[in-house]
Amino acid sequence: MTKAVLAVCLFLLAGVAPAFAQAGRVVERPDLEHFFAEAGTQGTMVVHDHAKDVWFVVGARRAEAGTLPASTFKIFNALAALSLGVVKDVDSERFASHTVPINGVPSLPAECDGLVTLRVAFRYSCVPAYQEVARRVGVAAFQRLVDQTGYGNGEVASVPVDRFWLEGAFRISALGQVRFLDRLYAGDLPFTPAAMAGVRDIMRLESVEDAVIRAKTGYATASRPAVGWWVGWVERGGQTSVFALNLDVTDPAHLKARQSIAKAILGQLGLLP
Repeated sequence: MTKAVLAVCLFLLAGVAPAFAQAGRVVERPDLEHFFAEAGTQGTMVVHDHAKDVWFVVGARRAEAGTLPASTFKIFNALAALSLGVVKDVDSERFASHTVPINGVPSLPAECDGLVTLRVAFRYSCVPAYQEVARRVGVAAFQRLVDQTGYGNGEVASVPVDRFWLEGAFRISALGQVRFLDRLYAGDLPFTPAAMAGVRDIMRLESVEDAVIRAKTGYATASRPAVGWWVGWVERGGQTSVFALNLDVTDPAHLKARQSIAKAILGQLGLLP
């Protein structure tokens, strides 16, 4: 029995396989959980290596657990707004935004003060701008699109339409994020091709040597404990690896750890330089 097959068998015995039933080969990597422990937190990461159709899972039991998507929902929000035409494109229209002090400290970057485009609001996570976008989309359209795509648990109406991804009953798992982003990358979602192209464009975050990362952070402060997200994909050498990481945030340092842990795991998997 190969190590890969053994890992799959152990994964099945652990009782965490049902959600991965339609996945390709699943390889659990408990040896990489130390990256979370060394940062003083707990978390999970799911990675779909398209080239080999292998699903790597770090922190397997948590991979299927749903939590608030927080600002990772800006991906879905932008797709809906652009596809429905309530926002023309990612660069021309501007939305009012402002930073909200928490204990005297700005909760958002200075770039979020004033009028911002969808692109800028996405990059700097300007919450007020995307709340306006959500109000334009409306709860009925969100419900229909969430149901059509299978994004999360479908509970979009438990709180007002401009808050349901930040508080309330809406939930999505790391596995669910990867399944959704797989379809966005492939253009296989019920949104217009132009909307999907626009969102893929604003997701571009950085280049690491010969790799391009398209991704979005999230910080679910209403969760207990708070949860930090980093979701997206890596394009490298014509190949793509889609990922979703979430972790408990019990210290401000854990927010910075989202990206460093994800990059370390991707590096260990040979998917990022």
